[in-house]
Amino acid sequence: MFYPSFIILILFIILFTIEDLYYKKQIYRIFCEIIQNYKLPERIIKLKGIFSGLEELIIMLYDELSYKHYELREIAFRDPLTKFYNLLYLEEHLKDILSTFKNDLIPVFMIDIDKFKDINDNFGHIAGDHFLREFSSELRGVLVDSKNLIFRYGGDEFVIFFDEDFNKAKNLMEDLRKLLERKHLSIDGKKIKTTISIGGGVFKWEELKDIKEVLKKLDKKLYKAKEKRNTLYV
Repeated sequence: MFYPSFIILILFIILFTIEDLYYKKQIYRIFCEIIQNYKLPERIIKLKGIFSGLEELIIMLYDELSYKHYELREIAFRDPLTKFYNLLYLEEHLKDILSTFKNDLIPVFMIDIDKFKDINDNFGHIAGDHFLREFSSELRGVLVDSKNLIFRYGGDEFVIFFDEDFNKAKNLMEDLRKLLERKHLSIDGKKIKTTISIGGGVFKWEELKDIKEVLKKLDKKLYKAKEKRNTLYV
């Protein structure tokens, strides 16, 4: 059986050799618990005094690094303009995304804003960015009660995964298309009218594992919708 003082010595060595702050925090807690619960030599007990406040410092540093890691992750994976996740997140976290879905068949839709280039050309890119933010807000409003994940696929293209019935997902997409058909969005006080085209389909889990191939299929369907402009093609 190991003596507590020997265990403390080992923990003390480990504490200053490992780099991971999470494990440092756990080891220090064990270190303090042993000192509090065993009769130990005075020189060992003094170690706790030497490192008074170390636990709080470790926790603070760990929390700060965790938050910084979260911030960097958000910068890498979330589009700063629309606040939707980007294509990189979709490609790198596809398995995690699919694991949250309950249905075997998953409806996926791709949206494109019709003639968005004209908005940039006529009003400038800053105004175009403002328009995209307004559009994103409308998109969230229509889909707020549905089980979905929205990704910004490109400049003015978005991909949506639905964890529900295909017909319901299709109806929601049609509601969004009709809403924008009759609504004007604002740019610098000027009301701008635009429409969207939508291509969609339903895919099995196995198909979605090859996400690039799925996006190609959706792109073709979107092209069919854009031929007529402001239509939904499935």
